[in-house]
Amino acid sequence: MMRDGVVDPYSLTRFAIQSSVLLTRFGEVIAGSKSEIALVEEIRRVVEDIVGSNAVIESVPVRSWYEEYCFVECGHIRIRCALQPPLKGGDVEAQATVIRSEDVLSKRLEDVSNKIAIVTMPRDVDDIGLISRKLISMGVQGIIFVDRVDGLRRIVVVNEHVPLYGQTSAPQIPIVVVSRSVFPVLRNAERIRISARGVDREGIGYNVLVYGGGKEKNVLYISAHHDHWFHGYTDNIVGVGIAIALLSVLLKRVKSLDVVFASFTAEEGFPQQLSPFYWSVGSKYHVRTNAERILDNVVVVLNFDAIYRPPIKLACGGLEALAIGYMVSNDRVELDKIIFDSFSFSSLGVPTITFHSFEEILDSGIYHSTLDTHNLHVLEGIAETISMALRVIKILSERQELLHKDVCEVASRLLALRQIEAPIPLEVIKSITRALMIIERDSLLKTCGVRRVINRLLFSHYITKQFYEEL
Repeated sequence: MMRDGVVDPYSLTRFAIQSSVLLTRFGEVIAGSKSEIALVEEIRRVVEDIVGSNAVIESVPVRSWYEEYCFVECGHIRIRCALQPPLKGGDVEAQATVIRSEDVLSKRLEDVSNKIAIVTMPRDVDDIGLISRKLISMGVQGIIFVDRVDGLRRIVVVNEHVPLYGQTSAPQIPIVVVSRSVFPVLRNAERIRISARGVDREGIGYNVLVYGGGKEKNVLYISAHHDHWFHGYTDNIVGVGIAIALLSVLLKRVKSLDVVFASFTAEEGFPQQLSPFYWSVGSKYHVRTNAERILDNVVVVLNFDAIYRPPIKLACGGLEALAIGYMVSNDRVELDKIIFDSFSFSSLGVPTITFHSFEEILDSGIYHSTLDTHNLHVLEGIAETISMALRVIKILSERQELLHKDVCEVASRLLALRQIEAPIPLEVIKSITRALMIIERDSLLKTCGVRRVINRLLFSHYITKQFYEEL
């Protein structure tokens, strides 16, 4: 992976692919399951071989869920389906009615009470939750989503839509997904039976952590999550493989930074007390239990999630991360997203960059589906991710402190961007603008603690009135 002291991106890409394929043999890996224990042991073995020291296994309280069985029956035909987590399922039989997902979202529906709804898959598969809640309020007995692809899919469905930290529950009716190929059979059925069972229990998930240098100063995190639905190759076995490959280089090349490798559990869910903000459980737990050390010492978090094919995006949280992102690729930079583990760090003001091609995965139809396997062509996506990550690492190793001018310019640019993407209340704009004028005049952004506070102000996620009206 290094030739004459120079990193060889091709060898690094090949190592990332080899590591990823090695980790696929554990199948569906749900937080708190036996398969997670086996995968964690394999990740630990690989990273300990690279580092030459013991990894730390961090126990995380989780709610573990798994599907025991799931079938749809019409007449004498039995069809395999996928129960949506974290539902307990049920056994219902009723008259069937076919519905377009667009009609549910636009509220153009006839009476569906006491029926089993057969629903076409929405364009955004995450709308399964929203559609399910609307149909449940209208009295359906069960819901069958017909996928756009010849495969099965899992999308989490809970009774609240806005990601808050309070408690929620799972719907009490069976909600399942079937393959596109069986739609002709279901469409002509008068009565249908859904028989499904999901099991959930309190358990323990496991974060895998490797502290490379031991100095715990100027810390660089390399992170990914290892739990996944079905095969989960692009989401997120590939991310773990890339993080492992970069770890092998960072320990040899970057002496000015103390490297921490983190493979997080329960990014897909769930906390022991089910919450509308049910994801990123492992990273939230790690940040919460190590907050002081992270706030004081972490320079940046490089997170890898949903890597498929180009273009690879840089989701940046924090002024420093945005400044670096613009140096790497001006047209690939966006703001950090609440859906990534990086948000657990950036919400505290810690700079983060998540490398991802999430939109490509959504558009391709493989998201959270049985089609997300190691047979996918991911070479170009991995190669581009590693190339961009190496450029970020080069900037970090050469410029320990970003120029004060860099950060101030990014702050001003961000204010304009936030006005376009998610309008900020005028009083907040005025307060932040006044603060930035004082900070720039007195060079206060050179102080890490001040940057953390400003990051938390600038990177707050506002929910607009329109969003609530759509609910």
